[in-house]
Amino acid sequence: MIEAGVMAWLAAIGYAAMSPLWTRVRPVGLAAMAFPIGASTYVLAGLGLVLVDAFSTLAALVVASVAAGAVAASFGRRRLAEPGAVRTVIFTLGGVVAAAGLLSLVFQGVHLTRLTVDSIRNLLTAEALERTGTLDAVHRGDLRMRQFFVPLLHTAGVIGGRGYAASATPLFALSGFVAAGWFAWEGLVAMATPRRWRISLLAAAAFLVLTTNRIVYHAFYVNGHMVFAVLIVILAGSVWLALGRGELRLLVPAALAVAATPVLRPEAVITSAIFLIPAVTSHRIPVPYRWMMAAPYLAATVAWYGVGYRPHAVATDLGLTGPIYGNLIVAAGVAAAIAVSALPRIGAAAGRAAPWLTFAAVAFYLAVRALEDSDILEVALSATGANIAFDGMWGVFWWVVPLFAVGAVLVARPPLSGIWAVPLLTYGVALFVFAYLRGGGYRTGTGDSGNRMLVHVTLVLVVYLVLAAGRAVAPSGDDGGSG
Repeated sequence: MIEAGVMAWLAAIGYAAMSPLWTRVRPVGLAAMAFPIGASTYVLAGLGLVLVDAFSTLAALVVASVAAGAVAASFGRRRLAEPGAVRTVIFTLGGVVAAAGLLSLVFQGVHLTRLTVDSIRNLLTAEALERTGTLDAVHRGDLRMRQFFVPLLHTAGVIGGRGYAASATPLFALSGFVAAGWFAWEGLVAMATPRRWRISLLAAAAFLVLTTNRIVYHAFYVNGHMVFAVLIVILAGSVWLALGRGELRLLVPAALAVAATPVLRPEAVITSAIFLIPAVTSHRIPVPYRWMMAAPYLAATVAWYGVGYRPHAVATDLGLTGPIYGNLIVAAGVAAAIAVSALPRIGAAAGRAAPWLTFAAVAFYLAVRALEDSDILEVALSATGANIAFDGMWGVFWWVVPLFAVGAVLVARPPLSGIWAVPLLTYGVALFVFAYLRGGGYRTGTGDSGNRMLVHVTLVLVVYLVLAAGRAVAPSGDDGGSG
């Protein structure tokens, strides 16, 4: 019952944190994002407590609740003043909390959790953090390679005695699937896609996702890959809807989703920057909102790599491409991109160029490293090719999705497709940059790091393809820019 209570508490935190969107967004959208946003808020609170050697699950939940409550007190009152709002909010909040708690009990009972050696290392970190409240008891290698987002999700299992939270990853996955479906549905409605096509496209997408071995596996796997996939689709989907509707409040879940990623995985700062830059340099978003969306991500990056992780780093971590200075440089680059895109004369042009400049920077780095040592790239390309073809157990996913993606770019790009397409292209190149940053090529097999990192963009890819297909069958002349 402890685990179910914590999961329900996280969902309540997430719903409260999104109070600026009450009555502005369909309840299903808020319900889908509540648990991931609550977990992100909890992890950010945990980061603050870890920095002062005072972490505990209860303390992090209380701090996150106070922060979310403050947001609700500031913004929720305005929403609740609208006719019928109180009933809608209470009903939705009650449903979210009850669903999270009941689903947690179900997932704890069905015993579908998947564990590997990496999972155990995460759980050892969870045990150390809950028992000591400090990073001193955590193995340095685990801090570098696995961070502590996933361990913090599983401290409820430490308290409950099981050692892991069996429902944490499944709740993330279910939330992500529903959120991705909601983003796609809202986009299809905005483009005036006929209802029969909306239903057919979402059904086809759901079938593809739920019959892909690796996606279903990671929905029950104690690791951070599905978590990352969900946070990235919330970032991209929320920004896309915010721009299309002109509803800038939708940037709130985007900001909270991306803020906790710096402590999720070693390459997370780079990956998040790739998907964040098109939003925070867009001329469609006022400059103060750009800073609002990026500030939590930048603060978390500086807090973790500049303060929290630094005392536990080894000498090899301190190079320009090491985890400390390398990630701080990336964060500084994001801040510089926002600043340049805000300049009066060149800002708009710089903002349009920023995603492509990001792609160019990633590609240039890969080219330089490949000239120095081509063996790593050759091994990574060979292993990745074998994995997406057969050995990675992706089925037909990577046989059909890239073809549809190319077709989407050439034939039926959805409105504001730069939010999706350019970051996806950049990530495809960055995947091989990560092989160099980790110091070795990938390998053939389902457990390969490169194979697992493909999961991070699956939901974003699927939503993009659904929107592109919806644009292709929508009435001609509709720009889909509102709705």
